[in-house]
Formats: sequence, C-alpha cells, structure tokens
Amino acid sequence: MEPNNPQSNTTTISSKFPVPKKTTSAVSPEESKFLQDQIAILKTGDDMDIMTCLITLCDHLSLASDQIADDPNMPILLEEVCKNLEKTYIAELIIYTLQCVNNILDLNPAFTMTLKKIGAIPKIVILMSVIDDMTCLESIIKIIEKISYENSFILLENNTFTSLLNVIDFLGENQRKSVMNACLNMVINASSYHSLSSYIKPSLMTLASLTQYNENDVKTTNKAILIFYYVVYHIKSNSYIKTNPDLEGELLQYCFIENLSEIIQRYLMNPNDKKIGSDLVKTILKIFTSLCSVSSAAFDKIIEVKFLNAIVDMIQSEFNIGSNEDNFEKNPVSFLTELFPLLTSFFPSHNAANKEDKILNPKNIETYNFFCNNIISPLIKNIMLKSA
Repeated sequence: MEPNNPQSNTTTISSKFPVPKKTTSAVSPEESKFLQDQIAILKTGDDMDIMTCLITLCDHLSLASDQIADDPNMPILLEEVCKNLEKTYIAELIIYTLQCVNNILDLNPAFTMTLKKIGAIPKIVILMSVIDDMTCLESIIKIIEKISYENSFILLENNTFTSLLNVIDFLGENQRKSVMNACLNMVINASSYHSLSSYIKPSLMTLASLTQYNENDVKTTNKAILIFYYVVYHIKSNSYIKTNPDLEGELLQYCFIENLSEIIQRYLMNPNDKKIGSDLVKTILKIFTSLCSVSSAAFDKIIEVKFLNAIVDMIQSEFNIGSNEDNFEKNPVSFLTELFPLLTSFFPSHNAANKEDKILNPKNIETYNFFCNNIISPLIKNIMLKSA
C-alpha cells in the first residue's frame, strides 16, 4: 500500500487564471454572453442583485454541459463569485456563493487551481468556524473534498485537517465520508516532518477516537485507520523517530494500539462479520509492524494489550488447529503474508545498538517463552505439514 500523489491536470489560459485543458467542443456565443452578463452584475450590483445573480448561476451551472468550463470567462466568473465569501453578514449569500463554487468544480475540478490563485481556499476553510449554518457547512465539506483530490497540500497549510475533524461529530453519514476522504488525501501527501508535526499531530487524539470500533459507523472507523496507516508509513519510511524521539511517546499516548487490537479480536470472534473485513485486519497488522519496527515502546504496548493471544488465535485459524478436519484450504483468508513481518519486527534489527531490545530484553523472558512455544513452534510445525 503506497501513497498516491493526486496531481492537477490543468493548463493556463493566462498567467492569472489556470483553467482546464481545452477540448474540441466550442462554447456557444450565447453561453459566453450569459457568463459576461453575470460577471457584470457581480462586479457592479448591490447585495440583492448579486443574490439574484448567484441563484441564476446555481441553476444554470447545475444544468450546463461540461464544455462551458472551457469558456475563458469561467475563471473570471469564479473570482467574482468568491468575492462574496467575505459577506458573512448575509447567510443566504454565502449559501449560494458556495453552491456556485461547488457547481463550477463539478464542471471541472481543475478549477481548484483558480481557487488557489485567487486566494479563496483559506476563506472557504475559515467559514467552517464562523458560519453557524449546516447547509453552508455541507457545501464547504463538498468543496474541500474536491480540492483535496487536486491540491491537498494547500488544505494542509490552512489547518483543514484539524478543522474537519473538529466538526465531524456534528455531521451525517455522507458528510463524514467526505471529511474522511479529504483527510486521507491530505495525510497521503503530508510526508514531510513539518507537515506531520504542524498539521496532523495536533489532531491525533481526535483521530484515535475515530479508530475505536463503532458498529453504527464502521466506514468512518475504517477510513480513520487507513489515515493512521499513512501517518505511521511516513514516520517509518522517513525514520522520523530517530531524529525526533519525542514523536514516539506522542504516537502512543493515545489509544491507537488498544483500539486496533480490539478490532482484530472482534474479527477473530466472528470472521464472517462483513463490518470488519479481512483487508482492514491486514492494514492493522501492517500498522503494528511499522510501529514495532521503529519503537520498542510500541512493542511493549502490544504486549500489554495481550495481542500475542490474538496472534495465537490467527495461527490456529490459519491452519484449522483444533479442527477434526485435515483440510488446510478451509479458511479462505490467509494473514501469513502480514504476520511474518510483524513477528520479525518483535526482534531488534540487525543494526540496532541494543541487541537485547524488544522481545530479547531480559524483562520479557516470559513473553519470549510464550512466543516460542505458542506462536513460532506451531507456525513452523504446520507450515511443514502443509508443505508435505
């Protein structure tokens, strides 16, 4: 599972306004004239005229063909529309402004680059905290999700990750899905230590709470775990704990490991429960592997929550140990590919300064004996039987 890097597919019609790449379909003169007329009203009209104009634009753009996005007037129109984002004294004006922005992004998400160029993105993010209107909030979340696929880093720079997680408890299912999608896109691109430390770390406690199993909102739980996967992925792949040792304690002070361990235990109790799929279990095992690879404290925490017992159960299920049937193909899901790296991560690396670290630490002698007798020995025995 490797990070994606969404890229914007835009060209520029001028140095001021980036716009989508031209297509072969021409925009009609009537369509261009309509856009020019609306721009004139937005520039010179009073608030009531602008309100009427925005309502007209919302209706027109929702029904317009994609070709209208190619009109050179569209970036100018978007800039004039966004000038109304500051008019928070008229809630309805904000509502229709946001709806227009949403409709323009629906025509072509590449207009995100125009929003960035005209400085509208910070204004949209700030509205989350200054406008007490659910309709506005829903529109803002839709816009942010679309921006996150095109230019997630500018969202990070404006603390959007934290702002979204701060409002998630007040949202419905569809809005929560959009929030988590946007946060995932942001964290995938937050690979630098500055990005993680400044924009992601302040919300780790909230993120940890979302990784707790919630049978009424498993989709949010799953996405929160995937977000945490990328946090850990960046930390491991860039060796951030070596240069920032305080990060180890900050990662473990919340209940990530406890919550993820509980989810796997729930899965083992009922593997047929579709709410917790095998892919989620594999992701959790990868998270534990990465954490143990970079942190002895993470290994200690995994032992503390008795996760070795869960590994024993997984191995027994893998090989149908205890079953009267000698059919190793009975279990349709195998976790061996994820278990082997995890078990390896329990030992100090070959270049570790302390060769008596993790499971080889003298304080862990009982854990080591349990590990050998109940995990390694059955694992080797049954692999040999299966290969025979």
